[in-house]
Amino acid sequence: MRARIRLDTNSDLIKFINIVTSVSENVTVDDGVGNRVSAKSLLGCAYAKMEFENIFCECERDISGKLIDFII
Repeated sequence: MRARIRLDTNSDLIKFINIVTSVSENVTVDDGVGNRVSAKSLLGCAYAKMEFENIFCECERDISGKLIDFII
């Protein structure tokens, strides 16, 4: 699964991390141009929120149902 997401507020950030840490597979966020961080990392997601123009979430299995509040 790959989807563009939004992380507008710090509350969004915490909620997103709580969701993805409940998934056993690797989950990453990237900017679509080569920068990638772990979606389970508070520091990584905070960096993505501040620095990435677009944020994409990627996971080996479809978790889009869990991320419905964040998918653009």
